[in-house]
Amino acid sequence: MMANKKRKVAIIAFGMEHCNRGVETHARMLFERLHKESGMDVFLIKGSGKSSAHEIVLSVPKRHTWLNRFLGKIRGYNIYWEQVWFLFRLGFHLLRNRYDVLYTQEYVHMVGVGKMRKLLAPGMRIVYCEGFISTHGTRLKYADILQEVNKDNYKVLAPLAKECGKEIKLIPHFFDPRWESPDEGWEKLKEQVIEFKVDRKMILYVGPTELREKNFHVLEQAFHKLGSDWCLLICGEVPQACRTSLDPSGDRLKVLCLTHSLMQVIYPLADVFILPSLDEPFGIATIEALSHGLPVLLHDTEHSLWLCNDPNQCIDMREAANILSKLQDKTFVEESFEQISFKNQQYFLKTFTWEHLKKDYLQLFAE
Repeated sequence: MMANKKRKVAIIAFGMEHCNRGVETHARMLFERLHKESGMDVFLIKGSGKSSAHEIVLSVPKRHTWLNRFLGKIRGYNIYWEQVWFLFRLGFHLLRNRYDVLYTQEYVHMVGVGKMRKLLAPGMRIVYCEGFISTHGTRLKYADILQEVNKDNYKVLAPLAKECGKEIKLIPHFFDPRWESPDEGWEKLKEQVIEFKVDRKMILYVGPTELREKNFHVLEQAFHKLGSDWCLLICGEVPQACRTSLDPSGDRLKVLCLTHSLMQVIYPLADVFILPSLDEPFGIATIEALSHGLPVLLHDTEHSLWLCNDPNQCIDMREAANILSKLQDKTFVEESFEQISFKNQQYFLKTFTWEHLKKDYLQLFAE
């Protein structure tokens, strides 16, 4: 490759602009940052939204369509089939467009492109960003570089990668509060949340509640036993039955589905962010909370301690009593919150900003 030729990079995000996950948030922020680098020509290949010179839309049947729901009953699940349809379109795109590096956070796309690489894109390097624990050798077979964002997972996979002669790096996701401006209506949203909260302490939970891996039922059990001086704000999908169970009186629970930019209005209004997941791949919402100086409560793992750098904010999330005990501890709630807020924000600035992680990310795409 000529020295003056830009590296052509493709960032894959099949759920972009129709799926509110941390995966899509990270892909968008990475694209925006790499797009400013002079040595790279970066393209975002996504499943929805507007097309432009550097944002390419490959539209396929979405996960909630009858077709994918039907296929999901036969094999896998509906989101899996959306990934499969996207893989077919991505394959045809790669036949017509050559890239030096492909960056994906989806296992299906990493394996699919890896298996067909000699046909689709010989010489293209695959960088796979992963957060789930798996000792399966497939990712080591098809990915050229593994980016792990979970410290526990990294400890499992690093020895296996070394045996295979594959490169593996522990590089967390980053967050930059300055990269987007709040959508219209943020002032009204702020007023609504303040009116709901009144003078109560407010718990913030971000994400869907029905997924088993989110372990939300433990937070639900704890919330039932908290006094009326606490309220709960959920930003995510909540089934009606869960809403009724959580808040029979109708005044202690608020549910919102917001864009990523509007979420940045919410974090400073909460008193504590709680993520009860026992095995969270990374936790982008966690570092967003840290960036706003919000105290957090996470499951007690080495990865969680790496995220918040404070054992006082890590508890055993397998029991609701542990959440309840923490929130009823006046020392933690009344005396520690202000100190924790400052400490969390400072730790975020030293650990999870683009400025701090830029060098590590650029190495993923170097020649």
